[in-house]
Amino acid sequence: MDHVFGRHQESQLSTLLERVLPDDELLVPDKVAASILGLDNPKTLANWRSQRRNTDLEFIRIGRNVRYRVGTLRAFLKSKTIKG
Repeated sequence: MDHVFGRHQESQLSTLLERVLPDDELLVPDKVAASILGLDNPKTLANWRSQRRNTDLEFIRIGRNVRYRVGTLRAFLKSKTIKG
């Protein structure tokens, strides 16, 4: 598979995007989203999407790639927080 950017350029682009976009608007892939949510397996997110579970967890599909906004992940966690 041909990549438009090498690893070094991807790192530079990522750093640039972090400066330009607010943290809540950053788009992250399944692996990062699963980590933020504390899930052991990123495939859990794919299962939720295919089963239409947790529909309040919005995602963006760009071609066949799926991304999540960091702000959406934070809001999802907050909505699942149980006050005791």
